Amino acid sequence: MKTIDKILFGFGILVFLIGVVVFVQLSYTLIVNPSYSLSDLTPLSILLSALIAAVAMYLSTRVNVIISDDTKIRDSKNKQFEFMMNLYNFYYAHEGIRKVRFAIEYDNFEYESTTKGSDNEKYLFALLRFFENVCNMYHNQILTDKEIDPILYDMKKVYFNEEVQKFLQDIFDRHTKYGTKPPYNNYLTFCKINFN
Repeated sequence: MKTIDKILFGFGILVFLIGVVVFVQLSYTLIVNPSYSLSDLTPLSILLSALIAAVAMYLSTRVNVIISDDTKIRDSKNKQFEFMMNLYNFYYAHEGIRKVRFAIEYDNFEYESTTKGSDNEKYLFALLRFFENVCNMYHNQILTDKEIDPILYDMKKVYFNEEVQKFLQDIFDRHTKYGTKPPYNNYLTFCKINFN
């Protein structure tokens, strides 16, 4: 419970208890001294009315806060679902990624370092970049285990493919030569933790 919620809850309880005390005192006064008319007890009646109004306002505010929080949670889940659908639609619909992924699946993928810039290299680059982005979101807790579960098999199959490892070695050699940081760090870290 947030601090503001605790304060509002405490305020609501306090107002309610004061209202009960005023109501009991008003009732007791009318019972003990039946000669009193309600007009004689106007100050207490006004106070009781004000307290009832305060409790009603408090309850109304709490209900609105609860409804608002539920709406925010529902909207957040809907946006997350929509984001995941778009992400996976891109993955499964991208012709180049799909082509290289099926070639890897059936061990038909060949990477030749001598054919730099080939379609195979471009599509593999796109596939690994996609996995890198997913793992980056996973490491930053934007995605959970449940949300990346549909592509775990694909990630593992690609990671253990010998031709992909040749490509990665070629990439690492290039980056070592120029003293730059190699790509796919999030993806490779995820694979080492989860698949080894």
